[in-house]
Amino acid sequence: MAPWLFTTTNAVSLGAEAECALNGMVRIAFTNQNKLRSAEWVFDSMTFMQQLLCAANGNGQGPAPSGASGASGAGGGSSSSSASSSAGGAGGGPSVGSGHRAAPGRVGNDVVVVATTVQMACGNSTLARAVVHAAPPFVCVHAAPSWAAAVGSPGAGHGPLTGRPLSLLQPPAGGASGPGEASEAARFFRELHAGRPASMVVTLKASDGKLTQSVLRVLPLTSNNSSEISHFLAELI
Repeated sequence: MAPWLFTTTNAVSLGAEAECALNGMVRIAFTNQNKLRSAEWVFDSMTFMQQLLCAANGNGQGPAPSGASGASGAGGGSSSSSASSSAGGAGGGPSVGSGHRAAPGRVGNDVVVVATTVQMACGNSTLARAVVHAAPPFVCVHAAPSWAAAVGSPGAGHGPLTGRPLSLLQPPAGGASGPGEASEAARFFRELHAGRPASMVVTLKASDGKLTQSVLRVLPLTSNNSSEISHFLAELI
């Protein structure tokens, strides 16, 4: 058994605010012929994810060694892990377009880390984000300024976005305009009510009347160290 340390070496030169580091322990098993039989790597993945967020959003203070609390399994052959870093509502109901699955990765110059808790989802982000209760009518508890800008500013008398049902998570009034869109909307809301991640293309109308299309991605969140889904994170990407 031995300690190990993975670090990025060129993240800052490629636009990140700081380099990232990941350390842990590795246990190696050999055969009687001194050949590698298995390797078990133990490391804290959440710490590294948080470092990626800091490196992308400008809150990083340089590499911070991470503790060892998670494990990746061993088996025939070696199991390895590498650390790397790249730099780089209000309104009417949604108009549904063709289905689109959005994968986490890179959006503009931001390194996107999928939030899994309410605390992570309510943190600083360049994405248009809103956090809602997991049960219908999906009342908003947090909305980033970029979300309000993307869906159009609330009209007179509408008040703030928080404390109100999120309009994009309500079934479209009058239904979808075609069979394909109807099935896509039905699939989206079926997954949503089952507490599973879902995504679809929506058409947004800004306050100036301009129509734009975005991918609406909804992800389940937990809170208070519980495994129960308490909220949803809605993102426009």
